[in-house]
Amino acid sequence: MYLNRRNFVKFLGLSSLLTAEAALSQAVLSHQQSKETLVSCYDDQQNKHYIALLDPITGQSSSLPIKQRGHGVCISPDKKHCLVFARRPGTLIWVVDLQQQKIVQQINSPENRHFYGHGVFEPTGRYLYVTENDFASGRGIIGVYDAQQNYQRSSEFDSQGIGPHELALLSDGKTLVVANGGIKTHPDLGRSKLNLNSMKPNLAYFNISENQFLAKYSLAKQFHQLSMRHISVGIDNTVSIAMQFQGPRNQHPPLLAQHQGKREITLLNAPDLLQKQMKNYCGSICHDPSGQYFALSSPRGDIVSFWSNKGQYLHHIKANDGCGLASGQNKGEILVSTGQGLLFKHQIRHQHSKLIEQFSSGKHWDNHMLTLNSRSVLL
Repeated sequence: MYLNRRNFVKFLGLSSLLTAEAALSQAVLSHQQSKETLVSCYDDQQNKHYIALLDPITGQSSSLPIKQRGHGVCISPDKKHCLVFARRPGTLIWVVDLQQQKIVQQINSPENRHFYGHGVFEPTGRYLYVTENDFASGRGIIGVYDAQQNYQRSSEFDSQGIGPHELALLSDGKTLVVANGGIKTHPDLGRSKLNLNSMKPNLAYFNISENQFLAKYSLAKQFHQLSMRHISVGIDNTVSIAMQFQGPRNQHPPLLAQHQGKREITLLNAPDLLQKQMKNYCGSICHDPSGQYFALSSPRGDIVSFWSNKGQYLHHIKANDGCGLASGQNKGEILVSTGQGLLFKHQIRHQHSKLIEQFSSGKHWDNHMLTLNSRSVLL
């Protein structure tokens, strides 16, 4: 085809336009494929409670008001719904439709029970396992809810301890691990701790496909006031445990432990100065997508520390009231939220942080956060 000068200029313009459109389409497609949607809860300056759905790339967010303060979050395996659990001693779970970005159902705790703030789906997505308190007896309970039957309660079993908090599945999809914090509470007394001198925290394992209790593991007696609260599972099914010390303030025992297989639980020490700065409290723990690294938050000490899955301390950063942790999309990547309204991304391998979002004054991120579409990274 012969092109004169005028047509050639038009052709170049059209080519540039098509190239730009193609680049834009590719960018949109790339964004859709790699888009990170975060779910967390926050309180405003009037102490009202909300669930936030946030796209950290565009800054777009939706806020859904809730009646009780939110805590943990889990997502259904088909990624159509996320569930948000009320903070202890809350009695509500909210089911959020992610397509419509609205609450479509509210689950109430049974009579004489309250939730501990965490739950997990088994791989088919039919059954939801939730940590609960039978406050009449003080027993820890794992409630089982049938998602196919509008989340009707189908059964329950003993958590093998007091104060079950976070729970998770191992890679086989059938072994459930539960962190029993050991602290007895009663909703009539709010968040008061009733048995600090006799508490017995443990890590308990169950085979949920056969409804079978497998084993439980405890720390040495001198560490009985280390409450096992939050857990995260890394490669090789190593369970990392974030703890809160309920003993004398002038003591600074390890706040991190790991467990794997049938071995005893191993306590991990941070460097001495950092150990004191943690102020005997860890609020959350989370692995990166590869399972080779994890982050541990200590909001009372304004610290987030980073570790290898083998238990090696790597480094830490200052984060005022930093507690919420979520897996990023790349190896070594962790997202961190703070009670001051900040959200940032930290690359563990490069020791680099980048601010993503800053809430307006008076909005405070809560303890936990979930990346809805974080992906596993090939090792």
